[in-house]
Amino acid sequence: MDKINEIDGFFFKAGQVAFNKLVEFANKNTYLLNTAWEEFKDYNGSISEWIKDDDKKKNKKDKDNIIKLLNAINEFVSYCDVNALSKDSKGVDFQGKDKKAIAKAFVFQYNWVRNIIKYLMNESSENIAYSVQKAIDYFKSPNDKFNILSKEHRKKISLHYLKKELDDSSFDEDLKTCLNIPWNNIQSETENNVDLTYNYTNKIYEKTERSQWDCKVDTTLLENNRNLILTGAPGTGKTFLARQMAEKLTKNNTPQINDEKENNPYIGFVQFHPSYDYTDFVEGLRPKACDNNIVFERVNGVFKEFCKKAIENEKDKKEDDKNKYVFIIDEINRGEISKIFGELFFSIDPGYRGKKGIVKTQYQNMITDNNDPFKEGFYVPDNVYIIGTMNDIDRSVESMDFAFRRRFAFQEITAEDTMDSILYQLGDDETIAINKMRAINNTLDKLGLNSNYHIGAAYFMKAQNYLGRGNKATDNTWKHLWDLHLKGTLFEYFRGEPEANENLKRLKKAYDNAGEN
Repeated sequence: MDKINEIDGFFFKAGQVAFNKLVEFANKNTYLLNTAWEEFKDYNGSISEWIKDDDKKKNKKDKDNIIKLLNAINEFVSYCDVNALSKDSKGVDFQGKDKKAIAKAFVFQYNWVRNIIKYLMNESSENIAYSVQKAIDYFKSPNDKFNILSKEHRKKISLHYLKKELDDSSFDEDLKTCLNIPWNNIQSETENNVDLTYNYTNKIYEKTERSQWDCKVDTTLLENNRNLILTGAPGTGKTFLARQMAEKLTKNNTPQINDEKENNPYIGFVQFHPSYDYTDFVEGLRPKACDNNIVFERVNGVFKEFCKKAIENEKDKKEDDKNKYVFIIDEINRGEISKIFGELFFSIDPGYRGKKGIVKTQYQNMITDNNDPFKEGFYVPDNVYIIGTMNDIDRSVESMDFAFRRRFAFQEITAEDTMDSILYQLGDDETIAINKMRAINNTLDKLGLNSNYHIGAAYFMKAQNYLGRGNKATDNTWKHLWDLHLKGTLFEYFRGEPEANENLKRLKKAYDNAGEN
């Protein structure tokens, strides 16, 4: 932080200048602060409208000087919060072309004004809004503070990155200590020096996000059983968690060609559906144009081809040196399992991995290539692991075969397990979302449904599609979320039951009554 603050053109020096100018103006006009406080202590409207409309002013005598104070506050705020509303009185961007601010705090402009006046009146920091106080602290001492204003974000970073509960007195110092990690490429990733602070903070958030999922990602069960199914309520992040487990299990593979999830050569992915069958998964006949005629040739399915790659890429290595490969089957119970796997029920058994689990596939006689590792039959190599995801309550699918079930370990992912890891992205709206989610799930429990019917946090991320002014959730946000996303799902739980409508009313009431407290 010391280094980047010394760089010529460090952008937030302009923010420090604006802060110092504001304090200097206030010190020369201390009489004005009490007058301004009386104007804005209960005012919750647009600052720009207040400036334009004399009818909104209590004290018209000092209005010109109050406007000067507001302009100084607005200029400072323009460097604090990119999402603050009505940044100034004239629609002019104090920052010129750069447009940057230290945070996306989503604090309304009138709250900035009110709390900054409190600060200038030497109010205790306990009486000043948390985010506003942290912005002031940063500009007073950017070498020692971080531009992380949200208390919820600080809590998450402390818990999942610093590995302890939030201690405000040592948070910034602890974070500075933890910055002593290999982030040497930060400067090379920036277009100009003014982005450096953003990159530090973004790296912190990025690592925090990974850490939140890391605390849920334990590959021991997968490694011990080779086959694992993540099951649980809808919207709990099972697919994302499966990918994280696959990444973790393969992270020590060599070479690491590309660590982007979708391009990881050691991870395969497929999603089952009712039309999926053996020819898609194992092998089948596919039409091919040949001399103006159509002929059929045997083609490996996606899983067989993946296993072939896992064998051929590792054939010259000792068993302990072989890379690990993970195949993910999303919505595994939406397909007709027996039709898709066929004779592979035997081969995928953890006790019959490798050549001891070899089986003859349906088109075995059509394999003529002597170099094909499956010339004599198919088997699942020891270095291939399988992760499935499923929602046990989906009425559109059949029950899973018991013979298939016994070959997998099952791990339930509940709504509570992944709640923090998903909803932290809502920022200041996280608490309301958690309370509403819990209100619904507690009511479902009372109505006799178990945790498989709970509503997961991913549903509540859809609130971002309906944010109101200043990108903040409003009553309409939560109304749209209920009407367009939650209501239909919950009604399906009770479809055909005599008490369906009454149950839905109880859920709606619980949802509506849940708020910040």
